[in-house]
Amino acid sequence: MRTSLVITIAASCTVLAAVIVITLVVTLSPNTGGPVDYLSLIIDGIHTDSIDKFLRNLTSSPHPAGSDRDAEIAKYLQEVWTQQGLMGVKQEAYQVLLASANLGTINQVMVVESNDSISWEASGTQPPPYDSGQPYPTYIAFSAIKTAQSQRVVYVNYAREEDYQQLGRMGLSLAGTIVLARYGLVATDFKVRGAQARGATGVLLYADPADVAPGADSNATYPDGIYPDGIWAPPRAVRLDSIRHQGDLSTPGFPATDWAYRIPDIELDLPSIPVQPLSYRDAEHILSLLKGEPAPEEWQGDLDLTYNLGPDVQRGAKVKMQVNNIHETKTVHNVMAMLPGDEEPERYVVVGNHYDAWLYGGVNPSSSTAAMLELTRVLANLYHDGWRPRRTLVFCAWAAGEQGVIGSTEFTEMLTEVLKDRAVVYLNMDNVMSGWGAVRGELRRLLRQTSIWGRDLPGVGGRTGIWPRHHSGSTSGEPLLEGDNKGRPTQPRGKRSAAQGTSCFGRTAGVKNEGRSPLRGLPLSSWLRGTPFVSLQEWFPGGAVGMVAWPGPSPTTYTWEVPVPDRHPTEAAPQFTPDGALSCRRPQPPDSQAWPAAPWPRQTRLSLELPVSEACWSGLGVRGLRPPAGWGAVRGELRRLLCRTSVRGGDLPGVGGKTRIGPCHHSGSTSGEPLLEGDNKGRPTQLRGTFSFGARGVPHIRDAVFAVTNLIPNPDPEEASLGHNLYDTWVSRYPDESEKTPVVGSLGNDGDFRAFLYNLGVASLDLKFVEAPDEPFLPLYHTACDTYELATSLMDPDLRYHQAATRVWAVLAYQFASHPILPLNIPTFGDFLVAEMDAFMVDHGTLFSQLGVDIDVLQEAVSALSTATLTFANNLNKIDVNDRLVARRYNDAMMLMDRCLLSPKGLSDRTLINHVIMAPSWKNDLVWEVFPSLRDLMEAQDLDDTELKQKLEEQVGVVTHHLKMATSALTFTPW
Repeated sequence: MRTSLVITIAASCTVLAAVIVITLVVTLSPNTGGPVDYLSLIIDGIHTDSIDKFLRNLTSSPHPAGSDRDAEIAKYLQEVWTQQGLMGVKQEAYQVLLASANLGTINQVMVVESNDSISWEASGTQPPPYDSGQPYPTYIAFSAIKTAQSQRVVYVNYAREEDYQQLGRMGLSLAGTIVLARYGLVATDFKVRGAQARGATGVLLYADPADVAPGADSNATYPDGIYPDGIWAPPRAVRLDSIRHQGDLSTPGFPATDWAYRIPDIELDLPSIPVQPLSYRDAEHILSLLKGEPAPEEWQGDLDLTYNLGPDVQRGAKVKMQVNNIHETKTVHNVMAMLPGDEEPERYVVVGNHYDAWLYGGVNPSSSTAAMLELTRVLANLYHDGWRPRRTLVFCAWAAGEQGVIGSTEFTEMLTEVLKDRAVVYLNMDNVMSGWGAVRGELRRLLRQTSIWGRDLPGVGGRTGIWPRHHSGSTSGEPLLEGDNKGRPTQPRGKRSAAQGTSCFGRTAGVKNEGRSPLRGLPLSSWLRGTPFVSLQEWFPGGAVGMVAWPGPSPTTYTWEVPVPDRHPTEAAPQFTPDGALSCRRPQPPDSQAWPAAPWPRQTRLSLELPVSEACWSGLGVRGLRPPAGWGAVRGELRRLLCRTSVRGGDLPGVGGKTRIGPCHHSGSTSGEPLLEGDNKGRPTQLRGTFSFGARGVPHIRDAVFAVTNLIPNPDPEEASLGHNLYDTWVSRYPDESEKTPVVGSLGNDGDFRAFLYNLGVASLDLKFVEAPDEPFLPLYHTACDTYELATSLMDPDLRYHQAATRVWAVLAYQFASHPILPLNIPTFGDFLVAEMDAFMVDHGTLFSQLGVDIDVLQEAVSALSTATLTFANNLNKIDVNDRLVARRYNDAMMLMDRCLLSPKGLSDRTLINHVIMAPSWKNDLVWEVFPSLRDLMEAQDLDDTELKQKLEEQVGVVTHHLKMATSALTFTPW
């Protein structure tokens, strides 16, 4: 096994090297009589002013699918491509089922009292982003059109499968209830399916401020406030969405042309319960009415209340929802154009993006539509100057993407067999960016209560710290989190305790010295006398609060300081001692010169553990401060942040005082512009672009993306000044497990790549700049605030990230259209399969043994295909790439390998998905699952052992068959 792995790595590296060499070679074009560096012409030819012009036109007004403005955008795209000189420019019309709000009778959510009077109504609209204009009605596409009401309402967190299961374990039934769910983590479709399957009568959805406005100032008094002064969602913003992503619902599996057969309405794949979105201000009112047990701490959001689970409603009132949407068939238009290939015109490199938006679509999707128009402008100019692609470049602006990836699905259904034979790759981009700076929402919230104060000392003992802030602006005490001189956390804060108690301290304080320390065993008083401060962990059922302790007048007395954000600066902060007695004194920061003369031992932690009841905590008068989850006052997200940044700065008085988080480079030093700045009160003032480039795609396309991003200048001036290209930053901020290459994510059901990959077996890729790990995705996603101003003024003022994303997209299109050999690294797919097979056996191998299902044949097929990919790569490295017939044979084999993994009948319970190796996860269709038909059966609840064994044996045979066909595709022999 070890030898095989070494061979695999060597082969993969060889192919990657070949890709890079080819990248340099193919820039020498014979078409103009001399060498032309086309890559430089493409990279240098992408202009931000041109992107800006396109973006302004695309976002001037709302253009939802099927609207008049949507048709105008299609005409505009056709005109632009015609002016650019692309060939075969056309619109392709489809008649598809669309949903829209009923402007005459908007959707309503209300509270009905026991006497049938209405005591409260949700707005049913969201405000326009500009002064002129009417409010926009809110709706969820393809919700059931009906009324639901119930006296039982249940808060279900993110409505993930695990959330529903946890409610079941708590004994909460959803039968007959209306559920209130937060957007995020899983697709809306799955939230609704889970609720309907459990008997709920309706679903209300909202985006919690914890996800879309963490720490935002509702008065927008500084740039980290709500839109339009910041990137956070205002209280009345509402996210629109669809609950179906499978193409036109009335013509499943066939194109929605005017001659198509449409299934009866009763057969449409639509939910049976109404679904309606709310703003977080309206959701707050519903939550305030819920009785029952408090939701688990990790389910609590950022609204100023305790999130109760329900199901009972205050005063015995009912929540009523009326959905009055309109479902009707409308005409939409894909817009298409091409640059014909010179040597292999019947091979297609497809580049696509949907152009419709829920409203203005500044970031999603128009940032990418503008990027595609700039991409085509540059490539068309090269074409007319004499460059010819080897393969045909096909450019597609998809219609009705938001309502269900409709345009792209209908296109693939119309040309299914043609595209299976001719499409070599699909390159997608839905939005240029989705994140802001290198700092997550959790840190932004923390900065409102803390001051960053640190030291970046050389050598052992160099430390960075985040310190508690008091209203005076001073910093004091032990840092809430420490890092070494490379910004890596060195002293995490223990684990949560489940200790209970009715008094402040249910037992005598316990002293514990954690980690490796030469101080272990020393008396507490000895340790305290030699140290200016130590830390305390307060533990109680609701969570943990990091506090700061100092030695008192004698070695046996101590006080702990509590940060109180809502207390007036002139008031004394509450103090308490281990016996529970409260006392008050003004905060006294330790002398900054009192640091130990010698560096503190690393991995040393002294903590005092005291169980504290929730009642006691409430009695301290800390109103509005809910103890944060996790350890200390800093969440786990911050630990990961510090792994890649170094904290530095000062707490300067007066105007201009700043706190800074600077980038941590490989040397461990900090330099250049900080990734985030704060004012002298610790509030963020500047959010820095996007965190990292990102990609999702099939395993064998990854090396092509790595090679291209190595060629692209870095849009971050700080990173560029250090000589880092786009790839360097990507691999440093999102390394995979090997820490040698970046993470490339999996594809789901949420983009126009869906039909290309899962129905046609076309290698697919999705590109964008992404947020930091665990940072909320686009707070203004699908709202009226996703505007031109959001994309430009707030997220990418100089359009440098738009330019970089366009460069990557354009160069990838050029590479796939020009290389004699497709830049796909087939051995990486073999590696991927072996790793996934191992993981599957870890998860389910025991059950297969218990049921007596022979899975050896599948494991052998995986191993055989992996070996075939290595042999194929070795042979490929020996061929003459200028021999067109030989090159074509190897390219065809790579394409055929992918097509062999398609089942003509579809998956056993998902007939609209054909790929037997990868399919959107049934738990979360934002990502794929590997061996989906087998994993689906593992989760089935309605099968006895005999039925399960039979179905598993059937699917093992199906997957094995397709793997063996894929192996034959790479060996050029029928057996």
